Amino acid sequence: MGEIFDLLSRHFTLESANTNMQTLTCAVVIWMTVVICTVTSIWSRPFSFSAKVCWAIIVLFIPLLGVLCYLPFAASGELFPVTGFWRPTKR
Repeated sequence: MGEIFDLLSRHFTLESANTNMQTLTCAVVIWMTVVICTVTSIWSRPFSFSAKVCWAIIVLFIPLLGVLCYLPFAASGELFPVTGFWRPTKR
């Protein structure tokens, strides 16, 4: 396991020798895609308008933490039955 970590830490760092414009552009595109998917998911949920705005602000202005906090709400009950207790039962 240590060998894999050493290999990854040697080749995948954010040092200037390993970072170029193509790497940064790719990282930005991936991050923007994640944020757009998260905001789209927020607006498709049956939350109130104020809750949607609050979640969108959290995701946009606290980037990584906002996406991670919204993750349990985005998980579907079929894929993750443990998260079902957060949702009200359907009648």
